[in-house]
Amino acid sequence: MVSSRNNFKLLKREAESADKILSIESVDDDVLELADSFDIKAINPFFSKKKSVMDIVVKDSKLLQESDVVKKPPARKSTILEAKKEKSELWTGGPVITEEVNRPFYLRGVVKLLIIVGLATILGWVAVYILPRATIELTLEKINWDFSGSMIVSSSRETPSFTDNAVELPGVIFNEGKNLTKSYGASGSEYVERKARGKITVYNEYSSEPQVLVQNTRFATPDGKIYRTDAKVTVPGAKIVDGKIVSSNTEVAISADKVGEEYNVGSIPKFRIPGFQGSPKYEVFYGISTSPMTGGFVGEVKVPTEDDIVKAKEDLRSSLEGALKTIIFLGIPTDMKVLDKAYEFSVTKEEINKEVDASGNF
Repeated sequence: MVSSRNNFKLLKREAESADKILSIESVDDDVLELADSFDIKAINPFFSKKKSVMDIVVKDSKLLQESDVVKKPPARKSTILEAKKEKSELWTGGPVITEEVNRPFYLRGVVKLLIIVGLATILGWVAVYILPRATIELTLEKINWDFSGSMIVSSSRETPSFTDNAVELPGVIFNEGKNLTKSYGASGSEYVERKARGKITVYNEYSSEPQVLVQNTRFATPDGKIYRTDAKVTVPGAKIVDGKIVSSNTEVAISADKVGEEYNVGSIPKFRIPGFQGSPKYEVFYGISTSPMTGGFVGEVKVPTEDDIVKAKEDLRSSLEGALKTIIFLGIPTDMKVLDKAYEFSVTKEEINKEVDASGNF
């Protein structure tokens, strides 16, 4: 149709002779331009949202004959001139109105889209399964750098500093403390005479005045065994509550008056003070033991030698140092470097008890 302007001229003439309104829809710009040059209404369906409707109105009440319809020459694929008759009605005494709806054909666009999708799929498959692939492995080489100079690590420095003969780095100080007690076997022996020892609680039910007990004050058991205070003590005064005396007390360390195992006794319900005998204080000053008196002995016993003590100290220091290092290193963040020998260990207090227990350990 586009090949000749005469086609448009013929269409317009036939439409005017048949008293019809002619409208053309096309996506081809050439068709639209030719139609416009002949004053024929032409629209592009892609840029119009309205449905194109062509009304044919006949002046008399007779139905249109086939000869009254303009026979249109074959059109190009881009031009839509065919119409499907949707509905016709015969009105008695009135004109016949026939409504025809033109529907565009989008075959060309669909074909292009399918071709593009197909090519993209093929190219993707070729890139994944056919094109050669390469695996690249990077191996880092470690090169040692020899440095001769001093390295200073300081907790007061925030950023590192480098010079030709010195390196200063920021550091963190970790402190940890721990107490450790261990027993060691005694390899020596000696003849000893030891007194039994223990503790008692001394009560004052006499008055609100405190009572001083000098060192070596005697306390007697019900069966007459004598124990003496190891040091001077003061028993606080009793309290007066609602007119009644409420006893006060203090703990006192005592030792047997004589050596030997016979002074190793269990708890005693009441110790008396022989020095108060014959006075009102005798019944109201007394002592009670809740734990036994122990240690009384005469004969050969195990004792630690000087070599035992030296070895015990070395082992104890080593064990304590290892325990502290474990605690500290477990608490150091993984991104921090601990320099070799960049730590200090010291023992702040050391006590050796040379008394040997029943198992021969000190």
